[in-house]
Amino acid sequence: MVAMIISSSRKPADNTRIFCKNLSNTFGFKYISRGKSSLRDLGLKSEELGFKYLCLIYELKGMPSKLSIFTNDGKEKFSLKIDAKTTSNRLHIKPKELKYKSIPKGLEFLNKYFDFDFDEKGFDNLIEINSSKDPEEIAIINFINDKGSKSEFEIKILDILYLDD
Repeated sequence: MVAMIISSSRKPADNTRIFCKNLSNTFGFKYISRGKSSLRDLGLKSEELGFKYLCLIYELKGMPSKLSIFTNDGKEKFSLKIDAKTTSNRLHIKPKELKYKSIPKGLEFLNKYFDFDFDEKGFDNLIEINSSKDPEEIAIINFINDKGSKSEFEIKILDILYLDD
């Protein structure tokens, strides 16, 4: 599994902070409150911890609105325009047992940065990425917990803003 740091804007709203913690707990990544840290500072911290990438969450009107992955030297790998449902409840997801159930065509690049095995027949600890029926969305990411129930935490991919080849 690829590990990384997750951080946010310098003064994130509560919803963005909760989103970062949900993401961190789901994937088993390290959440760091950004404070006055620059992108370079975060990259150095990521490298110090032995990670290859860092994930920054940006917000608009107090809600998570963009998820970007960078290398430790600050090179952007991809950015997604997102919308999210967060939860303050425990997610009951075991990151070390997390697997993909599905990834729609066009989003396969996610597996390079969120490197999990596939289990099409699994029923727990799963990431389901399904194409959206809503024309305003590309896909919806749902997380199935260790009890086989869909968690309240959900990410909608609205657009691919940048993708490095």
